[in-house]
Amino acid sequence: MRRFTLSILVILLVAGSGWASGTSEKRDVKAINALWDEYVQAIVDYDAEAFLDLHTRGAYKMPPQEPMFQLWSGAEEMKKAWAEEKKSVTARMSIKPMETVIWGDHAYSMGTYTLEKDPNNGEKPFQMDGKFLTVLVKNSDGKWQILRDCYNSNVPMSP
Repeated sequence: MRRFTLSILVILLVAGSGWASGTSEKRDVKAINALWDEYVQAIVDYDAEAFLDLHTRGAYKMPPQEPMFQLWSGAEEMKKAWAEEKKSVTARMSIKPMETVIWGDHAYSMGTYTLEKDPNNGEKPFQMDGKFLTVLVKNSDGKWQILRDCYNSNVPMSP
């Protein structure tokens, strides 16, 4: 009887830990999806501070048709450029994550996005739709942040 009780206890512990990790993973995916909502809001508001805070200090961006760069190394220039652009351009963006995989304190998220920028001076609007593959890391506070961000366009971009 004791062996039977011990076996049941082991089964319950194993099953319970699987349930708990599944719940934790769902919570992490939900948090990463919320990060994408914050990312979009930072872009459309031209809020460089909020955008930077979504990234680790060592984050790299890998944009289309440009060399990769460490985001925070150009933070001050970015803040100035975004403040100027906010005065003359309206932005709209959407991000649709299609897959997010959690590996402990690391994750990747893959999906699609659209970005539209309409200059207020009547110049031609900029439109881009593309895909992304982003590596994220959970910091010591339990907050997910972007570590590496690779994105590109589905349509040819003019120079």
